[in-house]
Amino acid sequence: MASKKKTVTVKIELEPQQETAPRKKLRHLSVHEKTMAINLYKYVEESWPVDKFPYKSDIMEKTASMCDINKNTMARLLADYRKFGHFKDNHHYKRNTKIYNKLSNFDKSMIKKKIYNYYLNGKLPRTSSVFDEVNSDKSLPDFTRSTFYRVLKEMGYKFIRRQGETVVTDRDKIIIMRRNYLNKIRKHKAQNHPIYYIDETWIPGASGRSTVTSKQTTTILDEPKRIIIMHTDVGGVIDNSIYCFNSKIKVLDTRETADAENFEKWFEDLLPKLLKNSVVVMSNASHHCRLHERTPNILWTKENITDWMRKKDVPFEESDLKCELLIKAKEAIKKYEAYALDVMAAKHNIEVLRLPEFHSELSPIEIVFKGIKAKIPQTDDFRETYKYFDESLASITTEQWRSAAERVKEEEETLYKLDTLMDQTIDNLFFNIKDIGAYSDTDTDSTMSCSDAINSTDFMIKEEREVD
Repeated sequence: MASKKKTVTVKIELEPQQETAPRKKLRHLSVHEKTMAINLYKYVEESWPVDKFPYKSDIMEKTASMCDINKNTMARLLADYRKFGHFKDNHHYKRNTKIYNKLSNFDKSMIKKKIYNYYLNGKLPRTSSVFDEVNSDKSLPDFTRSTFYRVLKEMGYKFIRRQGETVVTDRDKIIIMRRNYLNKIRKHKAQNHPIYYIDETWIPGASGRSTVTSKQTTTILDEPKRIIIMHTDVGGVIDNSIYCFNSKIKVLDTRETADAENFEKWFEDLLPKLLKNSVVVMSNASHHCRLHERTPNILWTKENITDWMRKKDVPFEESDLKCELLIKAKEAIKKYEAYALDVMAAKHNIEVLRLPEFHSELSPIEIVFKGIKAKIPQTDDFRETYKYFDESLASITTEQWRSAAERVKEEEETLYKLDTLMDQTIDNLFFNIKDIGAYSDTDTDSTMSCSDAINSTDFMIKEEREVD
């Protein structure tokens, strides 16, 4: 007789997993928050119970709990305060752009030309193709894929994906700025208006050392010398238009070093020497774009906003909230958002144009500077360096200035043609689809981040290998 099989069911109860608290996002404290923490520490120390010994660790731990910060963070704040006596802004928390700043203007222009050549030839600059072409060029540095895409973003490019294609293109803001500039400069040249260019550079090898003494410490700062010059499009530097100054902080980006107030004084003294109905072309550096008059923003108090609106005859209600006041003042703000340099130039019947971002090749001075800086000897004696620079600049003939201006004119025509071809190429990528209804609404063009571009490019490379 066959034996019957017995089925045994075992019930196992698993202990529920403990839910972990979500990790708090790290946030750097502002100078105001650090100062409040120190003031609270002093208050806790003064109000400590008499019958209890004031251990510093206990005072610090209680202050940290009241401020909702880590005890180690509070210890660092106390150490910095005792050492310096004050707090500084978190400049060292800025985004790391060393890789981009280490690239020379030649390297950036070469990468830019390789991307633009795709559009000029009616091809799509796929991220993988551009990356391979740049790394195959021996005159350019070797990049990893992630580093190269970060460099492209720093140069003003964005990544667009459509139907498996990831291409590199200029940001809309850059295209609009470039198109507006090219239209205006073409109009002025057609009317034969005199054109002046302003540009600046740093002199290599001239890095003086100066001592800045604070209350408790002495800090040594490097001060590389900067040169600003102006010249006409027909050749020659304007008399007494060379402006030399010391940079305040050690950076490679000249936009962060120049003083707007000193630059405006130099520019105001130079304006009477220029011809009427002329045009001054300069970069869009921060010291070139200081507003002539402050306008209301979210940082203003409600009282300051209402005072400004009364002076400008902007209607409002006394019961309006701050956000409502800003909305009503928005239209009036547009009328008064003028740059200080533009207002100065308008008094002399002169117009100021600013180069689009990442387009230094549209200035003839950049072409001349490139040849001069390559021959400047590396020395710490600024007088000798500046003397050689001055002599080299004076040796530039009128024909060389005109040749540089002609090269800029050719570049302007190429970029003007590029914008049209870029529109056509992107349109072919987006809308050359046989059956539009076969694609879902979610499958549309989108701007990608660096990580998305890297992942999508890697996927496309694997896909190509499988097809091969």
